[in-house]
Amino acid sequence: MSNIPISNVTRRQVFAASSATTFAFTFEVLSETDISVFSDDTQLELSTNYTVTLNSATGTGQVNLSATPVGVSQIAVIGNRAIQRTTDFTTGGDFNAKTLNDELDSLTIFAQQNAEGLQRTLIAPQTDPAGLDMTLPRVSDRANKYLAFGSAGEAIGGAAAVDISGIQDLTAEISALGGLSSELTTLVAFTAQLTNLGSAQAIANLSAVGAIANEVSVVSTMKTDIDNVLDSTAEISTAASLSTALSTFAGIGTADIATVASYGTATLTGVASQSANITQVASLSAEITAVSASSYSALMTNAVGMSANIAQVLSQSAEITQVASQSAEITGVFNIRANVTTAADNVSAISSNSINIGAISAVSTNINNINNLGSAGAVSNVATVASAIDSVNTVATNVSATIVFGQTYLGALNTAPGSAIEGALYWNSSADKLYVFDSSAWSQAAFEISSTGVLSVDGETGHVVLSTAQLTAKLDNSYEPKGRAVAMSLVFS
Repeated sequence: MSNIPISNVTRRQVFAASSATTFAFTFEVLSETDISVFSDDTQLELSTNYTVTLNSATGTGQVNLSATPVGVSQIAVIGNRAIQRTTDFTTGGDFNAKTLNDELDSLTIFAQQNAEGLQRTLIAPQTDPAGLDMTLPRVSDRANKYLAFGSAGEAIGGAAAVDISGIQDLTAEISALGGLSSELTTLVAFTAQLTNLGSAQAIANLSAVGAIANEVSVVSTMKTDIDNVLDSTAEISTAASLSTALSTFAGIGTADIATVASYGTATLTGVASQSANITQVASLSAEITAVSASSYSALMTNAVGMSANIAQVLSQSAEITQVASQSAEITGVFNIRANVTTAADNVSAISSNSINIGAISAVSTNINNINNLGSAGAVSNVATVASAIDSVNTVATNVSATIVFGQTYLGALNTAPGSAIEGALYWNSSADKLYVFDSSAWSQAAFEISSTGVLSVDGETGHVVLSTAQLTAKLDNSYEPKGRAVAMSLVFS
């Protein structure tokens, strides 16, 4: 090739890949081996993949590919003359101008090739301090790590490298994420929560939930019921504290529960506060049974001839009256027991009956009383009362008459009561005498006789001798007009 000038050019040209197979380069070379050709990152082989046509007048040329590039983005032609000397000048030998020019051209080409290569390397700016060490760490220190820089800007081995070769297969997914930038920005505010979800425990929990997908679907249809239960957590906690009492209730016969259930919540609430009195009434079940409707009405008609059983009932009149006044509360408690038994047998029924939570809340205010009722003794006593429910109903029907009788006959007392209803009686245990109340004061209501005569009558004492007419007159004048009961005690000596 004739002598040619070497221009000040970059010895690298890049062409976009197309259907073309020829690519002209504009930097000067001395031979066809002074260039390398790349298809993207693959270096092509001279003669096998391409040939070179040179212009002998200018030193430029053209690369001719043997096939049209397929699936590539660019073709690059780069100066790549082998850095070497092929001639040597000897003392006294020929000093040929062409040979000298070729050597000088080669040196220029070498310098341009190095400059082009340096342009594609990491280069510190001229403003960096002198003496900055940009030497890479040893291979063992930088293997499988990212290039990083220290606090002074020096090159160091960074964090361990991550294989990202698979990312090129995720271009569609990455593109889709690009359209979700606002959503991703929102997710940043939930970094802590997302981190927790990524924990091993959270992943295990999510897997467990996935295994019960059908059950989750069923639960989702029960949102209203679940909301009702969540709104009643206080009441549920209260009910949980009654586990012992509820277990006891579970052993009660359904017939007894049904009987108690008919009385209503208000009644049972009152009875709950009277558990001690109910226990005492239960101890009198035999006597209550003995007091049937017919015998009780007969005794009320003829109070003077009352039986021993009635006398015993009268000694407990205050307790029976109190129990009768609490019938509504007893009914309420039994209603609640029926609901609790149902809940124990069928948990799902709790959800469908969550509207009854209010009733549980109302009863929870009497929680101590319900605990008392839940004890084995109280349950046994209630069962005893339930077994005598007919007699209890009879007493309840005649409770007003029982109250009147209790107010009329006051029993044995050491001293006279302060006041009473007209016609009331009491036995003075200190004087061993019967007294009657005439709306203002107490008067003796009986007299004694012996084989020798009357011992006392209407305030007269000693052996009082009364004729039939006198006795009749005293009884008629002193007692019968006032409608007071009269009793007589015969003493035979």
